[in-house]
Parts: sequence; C-alpha cells; structure tokens
Amino acid sequence: EGKTFIDEAGNTYESGTIEQVSGAYSINGKTLYPYIEPSTVTQTITLSEGWNWFSTNVEITLDDLKAALVEALPGTNITIKSKDNGQTIYNGTTWNGPLTTLDVTQMYRISVSAACEITLEGMVINPAQHPVTISNGVNWIGFPFSQSMSISEAFAGVEPVNGDKIISQDEGFAIYNGTTWSGTLQQLQPGNGYIYNSKATTTKYFTYPTNAR
Repeated sequence: EGKTFIDEAGNTYESGTIEQVSGAYSINGKTLYPYIEPSTVTQTITLSEGWNWFSTNVEITLDDLKAALVEALPGTNITIKSKDNGQTIYNGTTWNGPLTTLDVTQMYRISVSAACEITLEGMVINPAQHPVTISNGVNWIGFPFSQSMSISEAFAGVEPVNGDKIISQDEGFAIYNGTTWSGTLQQLQPGNGYIYNSKATTTKYFTYPTNAR
C-alpha cells in the first residue's frame, strides 16, 4: 500500500518488506508502528507563580527551555528540577547546577517568581522513539502529546498492578485496583507532568499510543 513504518529504534521500513501478524506489523521480530512525517509545531504553556509540574510535547533541548523561561521572566530567579539529575538555577544572570539535558519522557518541576507564558518550538514527538521507564517506586514522567488522553488509554502499554498510583499537581490522583483506574484524575493534559508510583518489583518499559498526537 506504499505505507512506511518505524520501529522503536527509529528505523523505517516500507510496507512491501514487512508482514502483518494478528493486526500488528512486524519484521525480524520487531514491532512496527505507522510512520508519521515529522513537523514543526509550537507549544504554549502557562506557568503559575511557584512550582509547576512540566513536560514538553515538542523535541527541544534544555537550552531551548532555559531561553524561553528567561525571555518570559528576565532578571528573575528560575529553577528547573529533575528527579534524578539534579537541578539548574537561574539567578537573574547565569544558569548553574548539574542538570544539563532534557529528557522528553520525564517530568520536570519549574519554579518561577511570577505567572508567565512560554512558547516552545520543535518537531512533534514520536512516542515510538521515546520509550518510558517505570521503576519500582516514584517516577516523574512526561506526557508528550498536544491533546488530552484518558488514563486507561495513555497507560495501556504499562500492564499496571494493583496499587499503582498516578498523581497530578492539580487534579488529584488515579489508583489501579487490579482491574480499572479510579480517582479524581481521569485525563492527562498537555504540558503537565505526573508522578507514577509503581508497585511492581521489576522495571517496565512502555511507549505511549502512537495513534494520537
């Protein structure tokens, strides 16, 4: 049919070279996903005074994020904090701290001294190229989409266990009871980050659905 597919490593394949098994496409044991031509988009995020749980849905670097924040709030104190790689702090003049890279699968906490709006520009994120790691305990995870998505749809690939919990900054939480997710948190929202508290004893890797942006 002249379609192009992509694997999790970013390799592309033409439809004539692959086989379809039980509705899924694969080649040499690799699961493939429909390839979507990358396009440049703009993400606008409103930050409140104080701490914000942030994630991006466009391919950007930490320097891109820093530049957008300084443009919005020049000469002020700004902090970008990660779960595992420390933080970087802007003192009104320079950035300092061990955080040097931005991972689009992760949530970051951003502290600003006043409410502001930032604009980020980059390529649309292909979730197939960015598997998310869920370890036992607390995980800070991003949500790389421009549209909201239900909890059950977003985490369909996780295989949650009883007691798994997803926490948002402003909309409460959802907990898995062994069958379904329930709680005040029902939808994941663009620009927001989340905490996934995993009760599984092993580390899991999943990709968000590829049929949504």
